[in-house]
Amino acid sequence: MWVYLDDEKFVRLREEDIVELGLQRGMKLTDAQVEEVRLRGQRVEAFQCALRWLARRPRSRADVLRRLKTKGFPKQIAQTVVERLEELGYLNDRDFALAYAQQAVRSGRTGPTGIVRKLRSQGVSSELA
Repeated sequence: MWVYLDDEKFVRLREEDIVELGLQRGMKLTDAQVEEVRLRGQRVEAFQCALRWLARRPRSRADVLRRLKTKGFPKQIAQTVVERLEELGYLNDRDFALAYAQQAVRSGRTGPTGIVRKLRSQGVSSELA
């Protein structure tokens, strides 16, 4: 849901955030409340960005973190979003590594060393690569 500030679209929040913050139409917000609404809106936006990337193809945890930071999201918001995606099962380095390795083997263009090198460059741990 969109939250408006001074009759202009400000941020999009989840319904849970609106209820938790006690936001109501016409409510006057303190500077601290405006900042909290802004941060929660950034989290919603970062989550939506990450979901769009993951809808296209599997990605590593490190790749999603890097992309969120590149888009300008604060480190703490990026970290929170990645942790939530992992909790929901949308982001999993083991599944990413397996899917990448299977695709690479099927294509026949990359050997085992190349697969490991690529997975490591995507931020997958050496145990999983």
